[in-house]
Amino acid sequence: MEPYRPLRLIFFIYDFFRLLVMTRLPDTGGLFPYVFYAIPNGLFTLMSFFLWLRLDAYKPYIPLYLAGKILAVVAGLSWLIFSPVNSEGTDTIIGTVLLLSAGDILTVLGGAVLKKRIRRRPVEGTECV
Repeated sequence: MEPYRPLRLIFFIYDFFRLLVMTRLPDTGGLFPYVFYAIPNGLFTLMSFFLWLRLDAYKPYIPLYLAGKILAVVAGLSWLIFSPVNSEGTDTIIGTVLLLSAGDILTVLGGAVLKKRIRRRPVEGTECV
């Protein structure tokens, strides 16, 4: 049985939800004024989809997935710190960025667990009988 298949499914569902939020969020204060800002995040959805379907083939990409998620958290929190805050829609923007950052942090932690589990898994055909 493949390790942590439900966890990989959760990664995919979260990344799909994240992409929907980023592309559907109305332009309140200029957070996501153009869809092309969200398009690179579609790669997270595809990466988690392929990890869910065929972990053995795509496990070398787990560190890239984790690095991208860490960069997303840093970028989101940096945006919160350094962007000018206007009063219209500020609560929605801050809440959305914090919610997506929290989800990204959870996927980084889950990805680290998955990577550690894969590393400890014996190579196929070498198990003791």
